[in-house]
Amino acid sequence: MRHRLALVVSILTLLALAIVPAAVYADPGTGGGGNDATQEQTASNDNSTDQSADSEATTEQENSVEVTGTDCERCANGSDGQSNTADTAADATNDNAAGQTNTQSQDVGGDNAGGGSGNDVTQEQGAGEGRGSDASNENETDQSADANATTDQDNSSEVSYVDCERCLNGESAQSNEGGSTADASNGNDTSQSNDQSQAVGGSSTGGGSGNDAEQEQHASNENETDQDADADATTEQENNIVVDGVDCERCLNSGDPSQTNTGDASATAGNLNGTDQANTQSQDVGGTTTGGGSGHDAEQEQSAHNDNETDQSADADATTDQENSTEVSDVYCERCLNGDSAQSNDGTSTADAGNGNVTGQSNDQSQGVGDGTNSGGGSGNDAEQEQRARNENETDQSADADATTEQENGVEITGVDCERCFNGNVGQSNTGDTSATSGNLNGTDQSNGQNQSVGGDTTGAGSGHDASQEQSARNENETDQDANADATTEQENGIIVVDVDCERCFNGDVTQGNDARTDADATNANLTGQSNDQNQSVGGTTTGDGSGHDASQEQHASNSNETDQSADADATTTQGNVIIITNVTCRRCFNGNITQGNNATTSSSAGNVNGTTQANCQNQTVGTSGTGSTCGGTTPTVEPPAPVTVVYYVYNTTTTPAAPVAKAASKAKAKVKTVKKHKKAKKAKKRSKKGKVKAFGKCLGC
Repeated sequence: MRHRLALVVSILTLLALAIVPAAVYADPGTGGGGNDATQEQTASNDNSTDQSADSEATTEQENSVEVTGTDCERCANGSDGQSNTADTAADATNDNAAGQTNTQSQDVGGDNAGGGSGNDVTQEQGAGEGRGSDASNENETDQSADANATTDQDNSSEVSYVDCERCLNGESAQSNEGGSTADASNGNDTSQSNDQSQAVGGSSTGGGSGNDAEQEQHASNENETDQDADADATTEQENNIVVDGVDCERCLNSGDPSQTNTGDASATAGNLNGTDQANTQSQDVGGTTTGGGSGHDAEQEQSAHNDNETDQSADADATTDQENSTEVSDVYCERCLNGDSAQSNDGTSTADAGNGNVTGQSNDQSQGVGDGTNSGGGSGNDAEQEQRARNENETDQSADADATTEQENGVEITGVDCERCFNGNVGQSNTGDTSATSGNLNGTDQSNGQNQSVGGDTTGAGSGHDASQEQSARNENETDQDANADATTEQENGIIVVDVDCERCFNGDVTQGNDARTDADATNANLTGQSNDQNQSVGGTTTGDGSGHDASQEQHASNSNETDQSADADATTTQGNVIIITNVTCRRCFNGNITQGNNATTSSSAGNVNGTTQANCQNQTVGTSGTGSTCGGTTPTVEPPAPVTVVYYVYNTTTTPAAPVAKAASKAKAKVKTVKKHKKAKKAKKRSKKGKVKAFGKCLGC
């Protein structure tokens, strides 16, 4: 039994010794044999992502009616409609995807037979450029998006002190309809990849035979992306009617003051980024070598590097501010304000600011020693090959767009001693559309392709291949783009009548209008493509005697690009209509028909477009002529920026005093406090007719 166990153990031991890892060992045959291999691989991925999104939406709405003092008869007579409708939305978004990949493969093996035979191998992937562990991916993404949308709407009606009779006669409609939308968005896509493969092997037969190889590969990708998008949209609307002092009779006469604001402010700021970096490296030693001094003593080294930095910031502000106001002060009246005063604002403010970025960097390197036959004599292949490739990219983009629309309507009548009175028809209207668009667009493509090969036929005598080949390729790119667009529309309508002693009075028909579209576009676009393609080859058939191939080949190629673009567009429209009538003692009076109008289209566009293509193609061959190399590309085709269009329409029919507006207005307001003595007498007379005797101080009817 003991002998049987010993036999089983011996058989198992022999079987265990016969199991060989396929990646390293092959059948060495006899002689010096094969396979003394050291292989090392290091791969690393590193990722940091920081995203912040902040969204605020605020809607504030207010309606207010206030009647104070009050001594009445039939009285307030219904209908005061105040309305607010709002839509406020703020959206801030961050989106991120990062993919990093390392794939490394090392292979030793193939046929070895007799003589000094083959395979003494050291292969290493990674561990280069002071890093200690290349074949490395690093990624950092920092994104922040902030969106604010604010809608603030206000309606107010105030009738103060008040001594009345039939009285306020209904219908006063004030309305606000808002909308504020702010979108701020970031998006990011980063993909980094390293693919490295090393192989030693192939058949070596007899003589000094083949394969003493040391191969080393380093690959690295680095990426940093910083994106910031900020969007603010604000809509503020206000309606206001104030009638002060007030001693009335039939009175405010079924309204028709209708004040309306409709506003829309939308701001969108976005960032978009895509980065793709790739390294692919392959090294190969092997191929058949037979007899004599034979072949393959090879040292190969490859290093590839990609570096990318993208910084994008987009800011968009859109503000719509609209105001309607009617103010009638102290007031002594009879039949009175006689309806028809409509003030209206319609605004749209849109600001878009965008950034876009695409960067693709690629390194492709391949080295081969020995492919094909080396036979007899001193034979071939003592090769040292080195390749280095590098891509660097920096992109900085900033886009800023501001769009502001401010519109105002005002009617102010102070002092006032009236009879039948204002007689309707005042219409003031503003319509504005303000848009500012600013953009940046960038695309960068950098590529290195390097290929080195030693080998091919060499047969007999002193034969061939003692080669040292070196290639270095470099791409560098820097792009800085800044686009700024401002569009501002300011429109104003005003009617001021001061002090006033009247009878039948203003007799209707005043129309003031503003219509504006203000547009500013600023654009940057950039296209850069850089390429290096290098190809070196030693080999081809050389036969007999002293024979051929002692070659040293060296290639260096470099591309460098810097682009700096700035575009600025400003479009401003300011329109005003003013009627001021001061002091005024009248009888049947202004008798209608004043029309003032402004219509403007203001457009400004500024653009930058850039396309750069750079290419290096280098080809070196020793031995039978090589096939050459083609690289490069066509010049990028880009569209020119849009032309600038500026159109103005202005028409006016105006009756205003020669004195400056501000001076006249301040003078008029100063005179409000000194109402004439005959006004007071007239008031007392009318009160006694009604059988009312009241002493009114500052507060009528308190």
